[in-house]
Amino acid sequence: MTTNQMRVMGSICMIVGYFLVLYVSVYWGCWIRLIGNLAMMPFAIKIKTWDIVGLEAFFSAIDMSKIIQLSL
Repeated sequence: MTTNQMRVMGSICMIVGYFLVLYVSVYWGCWIRLIGNLAMMPFAIKIKTWDIVGLEAFFSAIDMSKIIQLSL
């Protein structure tokens, strides 16, 4: 899978994840958003957009903390 395909998949996961958070399940929405953030990261690193890498890492940390909170 190329980095551009991963970026597209990541964007789709982000949209689906936000929908899930709002209307279905916060737990599963955070998981899908986390996958989307991690999938978009290689593309952002490849084109050296460090602000996007930082934002993706920040949102991933928020999603991970919520997943852990809901798991306990």
